[in-house]
Order: sequence, then structure tokens, then C-alpha cells
Amino acid sequence: SASASASAAADAQRGVGAVVAPPPKDGHVVPRLGARLPVAAYRDTTWPQGCHQVLGLDMTDRIQRPGAQVVAMFRQPEDRLVSAYFHMRDLLRKPRPKGVRGLPRLEWPQSPVGCCWKDWGWEPSVFVRVHKDVAAAVPPERALARFTGCMTNMVLGYGCMSQHATSPADARRAVEQRLRHFLFVGDQGQWNMSLCLFNAIMTGRRFVLPRQLANSRPTSTKLLDPANPAGSAIATRDPIDGELWNYVQRRFRRDVRRHGVSPECCPVTSDPTALPQLGPSGCTRYPLQRRPHAP
Repeated sequence: SASASASAAADAQRGVGAVVAPPPKDGHVVPRLGARLPVAAYRDTTWPQGCHQVLGLDMTDRIQRPGAQVVAMFRQPEDRLVSAYFHMRDLLRKPRPKGVRGLPRLEWPQSPVGCCWKDWGWEPSVFVRVHKDVAAAVPPERALARFTGCMTNMVLGYGCMSQHATSPADARRAVEQRLRHFLFVGDQGQWNMSLCLFNAIMTGRRFVLPRQLANSRPTSTKLLDPANPAGSAIATRDPIDGELWNYVQRRFRRDVRRHGVSPECCPVTSDPTALPQLGPSGCTRYPLQRRPHAP
């Protein structure tokens, strides 16, 4: 994925594409980064493999080669699970396709609810059980908390909800073999700063495009019962993705300092080519036009 047309031009000159690896409910990063680069030749664009595609099992060597560009936006693990729950609930409330009653038919070549089946790493039997729970308003803590290690799974090459990763050691392996070689690691909870950092890495200019601030996947609510907010939480910690998340936070803070990214140095503009290319030691300060937020 890339940012503005300026970044596309820069990468085209280098003859290097970029790969984006977004876990489910991590902000649908490709459209809002403004993807302009060619899709990698090995990427599968069929459903379900092409939706929420994992970083392939054969990618360990590829991403360590000079010129490799893999970018990803990450999210606080428990917040991501809660968001996934309410996203599924919203989809299950949408009208079924004509002639379909009850739960979707598993032999359909495409998920009738639009996502959250094989593309999330679930086997059909697990998919049906989880979606029955979500449709019946079983709280997120009971419906989803056992599906830990989503981001670790995807970095290693397995489906988000596959439960392939079983311990923090898997997260450490994901970091050492793959994640530390990523060109960009973003924090969805610091959206504006992450986008500015991404643009700085890809173009040499610190800015945010207006379209990068659009919330293209708003969830109607994050509460089952407004009178009982705790009933909509996932209190169980995710020790696997928690280990990965700790690395993401350290790496993000380091890269922000390295590239001189701050709210004051990141104007929202539709014409980034008019901005000077400056080193991280200084920047033109702009008024903060929109505070960082988590879509």
C-alpha cells in the first residue's frame, strides 16, 4: 500500500512495490492510505484468500531482501476483538440475500455476510457457532475472547482467528523473523500520527491527506447494554498479541522520533508536493487541524 500519488511516483522510480498486511478491524488501511502501487504478483485476489490476506508462509526470506516494503497498521488487541464482535453483529443485522433464511449456507462460494468467515481464519463449524453467539447477543468476553493471537497469526502466515499461535513465544518469533523487517508499523489508536509517519517514510514529506482521515467502516455502537458497559468488554488479556503489541509500541515511538513526526509538523493537505522535504531535525510548524483519533 502507498499514500499519495507522490509516494507512488517515488516508488515507481525505485521499481519497488509495497505490501500491506492489515489484520481484521484495523481500520481498512489500504483505501485510506490511498493505495496507488501495483499489487504484488504473488498476492491472491480471490475470496476468501484475498480478503484480509495473511503474510504468506513463504515471505520470511522475501521481506528481508533489500528493497522489500511491507507495511501494517496494528491495534490494541482487546480493542480489536471488541470491534470485530460489533462489526459482525452489524453485518448479521443486515438483510439476507433473497431466498436465504437463518444462518448462511456454508457451501456458498462467498460469505453471505460479506466477511468474517474463512477470510478470518475460521473453519465453517467454528464460524457458525461464533455467529450464532453474536446473533444471540452473547457478550464479547464469552463469544470471542478465546481467539487470541490474531495479529501474530497473520504476521506468521495464518488466519486471524485460526488459533495457530499458542504462546507469547510465537509472537516473539513473528517479531524476530518478520515484523522487525517491516518498512512501516502503525498504531491505529494514533491514526493521524501513524499516517503522517507512513507518508514521511514513503515520500520524505510529513503530511496527512484529507481522505486518509475518513472513517470508512464506522460501527453503530460498541455497547450491548448502555446501562452495563462492562458487559461489552473483553476483560481477558491476550498474552500472545500483547507481546507483539509491546514491540509495535516501542517501534512506533522510535520511528516517530526518527522521522520527526508530531501533530504540529503534519499538516492536512491535498497537495503534499508543495511541502518542503525536510530532515527529522526540524519542520515547519502548522496549526493542528484535527486531533489524532481512532476510526
